[in-house]
Amino acid sequence: MNYSDEGIVLRPGDDAFHIDLTNVYNEKQYLHKLSRHLDQWLPALFFRKLKDWSNEEEYRWVYFDDKPEAIYLNFEDSLEAIIAGEKVPKQFEEIILKYCVQHKADITDLEWRNGYPTISHPGQPYITHRHLLK
Repeated sequence: MNYSDEGIVLRPGDDAFHIDLTNVYNEKQYLHKLSRHLDQWLPALFFRKLKDWSNEEEYRWVYFDDKPEAIYLNFEDSLEAIIAGEKVPKQFEEIILKYCVQHKADITDLEWRNGYPTISHPGQPYITHRHLLK
């Protein structure tokens, strides 16, 4: 990961989050344009975060293929916690808690206060919510 506060102000027409598709008229041109965009911007899109996050120990892998089915990745016991953002719908709470119980992971909430991310620590569901596995 590359942690930097540089480049957070976008340059119109020359940044990772904009693709000019004005001269694209078919699927082949579209796929070619996307491929060129990823070649140029892949590190910025997938491996750059603000310095606020530099104390985390994060690993990322990017895998591309043309298969419609998902791949399975066995992460074994490497999951420490799930951070649920403020826009995660409450109806998913039990599903997330059950996942934490299965993988012995903590759960935290991320809230924004005065423009800064704040993480609270509501608990260890693998201790308090074991009943979800029954």
